[in-house]
Amino acid sequence: MRLDEIPDGGPLDVEGDLLAVRRRGRRRREWLAGLGVLVVLAIVGAVVVAHSGDSPDAVVTGGGRVLPTRLIKADVDRAPAGEGAALVPAVVEADSQFGLNLLAQLTRSDDGNVFISPYSIATALTMTYAGARGETAAQLAQVLGIASLGSRVHDGRSSLDQKLLAPRRYEYSQPGEPPPEGKPLSIHIANSLWGQAGFDFLRPFLEQLARDYAAGMNTVDFTKAAESARVTINRWVADHTDGRIKELLAPGILDDLTRLVLVNTITFEASWLRPFEKKDTKPAAFARTDGSKVTVPMMHRELRTDYRHVAGWQSVRVPYIGDASAVFLLPDDPNAVLDARAWKAISAERGDAIVTLSLPKFSYTSKASLADPLQAMGVSSPFEPDRADFSGMDGRRDLFVKAVEHQAYVDVDEKGTRAGASTAVVMEAVSAPPHVTLAFDRPFTFLIQDDKTGELLFAGKVTDPAN
Repeated sequence: MRLDEIPDGGPLDVEGDLLAVRRRGRRRREWLAGLGVLVVLAIVGAVVVAHSGDSPDAVVTGGGRVLPTRLIKADVDRAPAGEGAALVPAVVEADSQFGLNLLAQLTRSDDGNVFISPYSIATALTMTYAGARGETAAQLAQVLGIASLGSRVHDGRSSLDQKLLAPRRYEYSQPGEPPPEGKPLSIHIANSLWGQAGFDFLRPFLEQLARDYAAGMNTVDFTKAAESARVTINRWVADHTDGRIKELLAPGILDDLTRLVLVNTITFEASWLRPFEKKDTKPAAFARTDGSKVTVPMMHRELRTDYRHVAGWQSVRVPYIGDASAVFLLPDDPNAVLDARAWKAISAERGDAIVTLSLPKFSYTSKASLADPLQAMGVSSPFEPDRADFSGMDGRRDLFVKAVEHQAYVDVDEKGTRAGASTAVVMEAVSAPPHVTLAFDRPFTFLIQDDKTGELLFAGKVTDPAN
């Protein structure tokens, strides 16, 4: 279905300003390397798919201004949360394995701070997978760990999203302790599609993303006003990330061959179940990877929590208000890289200890190109114009993905965390726990996890809290 041809009484409805779009002249064949970008960040993920064949001629000019768009939504309801509930554990396991393997790829090649959102990346790629076929679909499914699920993954991810967004319990207190104070867990998730006006997208593809991702198609004109389309998409992203991500797509990243951008946003904010006291935050030395030291504000507190020393890693869980937690992991070997196998061994154990914890305050933004790591993990077909098969989007094999970019931010202080999505559980044990002193005064890895579903929403490595 062309995005400028909406039949009366059809299964699509239109909202917003309508663009007057018509086809001019003949279609011209352009065998050029079109632009296709997958941009996924901890807070925002986007996929830009290019067209390598016929290019329709649309009459819309932007002149550098933000163009009006129309939102085309498949007239289908969001799938009920319970419909794919049984598939949620499989999706969670797949996301954890994929996310940590990707983190391992990035940390092996980057000595600096790294931060990603396994959830956001997997969501954007699974939306893209909805339109993939043949070898392209098989490679995406294999690397995402969803080969056994096939198309059922969309039902599972829809249920996962609705579980993440469901109301949380916030009243947690141990005997004799007052109820927690602070900001309860807040999660916001949004998905959207941005398609070329006049381009033919298949109705089943639009309906799939509407049903399982609540995503509608916004029409823009990449062919004559790519810069205006970029500004429009970036404005939508900023609106859905509290203004923290202002320029997801850099100038020049879209051009007249861009045909589709798929965007996922997720924001997270929560207070620690028991906050750190500001008066206890003191300057302390932090050893960088190269052996040099930097002075950083180090937070201190004592807490009884889940502590483990498994597979060469010490880990401590620090809960938030609202079924979410951060897991901080300190390696025995400074050069160790946390991967899915190590995390599985760590998470299989349960521990209980009174931990005297020293943790640096940190705040940083992380950007990375994910095209090379994804191809190293086995995703090559989607990036090759002569092999990519996204015929599930438009019925033809003329779309491909060119590059992958990732951007994320995280703020950790005495009150809590602002970054993405995760949940916490306060664990209690019957027996008297040991006492452990744990200082994160050298490079460490951390995860933000939704404890209600087990979904790994964020993962990062801190090599320099002062950077």
